Amino acid sequence: MHTLMMRTLLLLAALSPVPAAADCLLCVCTANTGNLNFGNYNPLSAAPLDDVATVRVRCSLAGTGVLPALVSYDIGLSAGSSGSTNPREMRLDGERLLYNLYSDAARTQVWGEAGSSSQLTVSYGTALLGTWVQSDVYGRIFARQYPAPGRYTDSIVVTVSY
Repeated sequence: MHTLMMRTLLLLAALSPVPAAADCLLCVCTANTGNLNFGNYNPLSAAPLDDVATVRVRCSLAGTGVLPALVSYDIGLSAGSSGSTNPREMRLDGERLLYNLYSDAARTQVWGEAGSSSQLTVSYGTALLGTWVQSDVYGRIFARQYPAPGRYTDSIVVTVSY
């Protein structure tokens, strides 16, 4: 009888509705990112230099590893060292190299900071248990800039709000 009772309790817990992420105070989201590596920049080229990276997010109920039935979250990308998301800049000593990050492959929608009007909003109605959801980040260094030679870098903070 004790075993049957345990199975019944587990079944009821598994069938209980899971709140949406907006109502889910027990949700935990994890993010990881890839790097943008533009390679060598040629200031004489009329074409911009593009690359793609990914942001992967996985949300679950705290302590369970179970994904909520409805996962809704926002991903924001910080301005980096420039203090602005349009354009962003990579730096080397006093030199700068302008670039930006976009949410679309055509590179028309700047991906902004959390809480801004240009942040990317991602919503998923159903997700497989334990899966990571991937969003591409499209980077572009603008053409015809003439910085000093060297290795330019910037650090972007990814913020996941849920």
